[in-house]
Amino acid sequence: MATGEQSICQARASVMVYDDTSKKWVPIKPGQQGFSRINIYHNTASNTFRVVGVKLQDQQVVINYSIVKGLKYNQATPTFHQWRD
Repeated sequence: MATGEQSICQARASVMVYDDTSKKWVPIKPGQQGFSRINIYHNTASNTFRVVGVKLQDQQVVINYSIVKGLKYNQATPTFHQWRD
C-alpha cells in the first residue's frame, strides 16, 4: 500500500484472465490457482483507485492495476466480477 492510500474494501477471490485461444477463464499466472486477498485502494490525495491481489499461500502479488476512467465493470453473477478496458 502506498502512502496516502486506504483500503476501501477487500475480498477473498481467484484472480483469472480470459484466454481467447481456449475460450476459458484461467489463473492469471499459469499453474497458480488458489485464493488471493483482493483490495481496492483509494488514494485520497490524488483521488485515484487501484485493485491489488496478493496470493494467500505465498504473499505473491498477482494483480496491481489502476482503476481508470473508462474501465468497464460487469457483475456477471453475485460471485463473478470482471473488469476490462
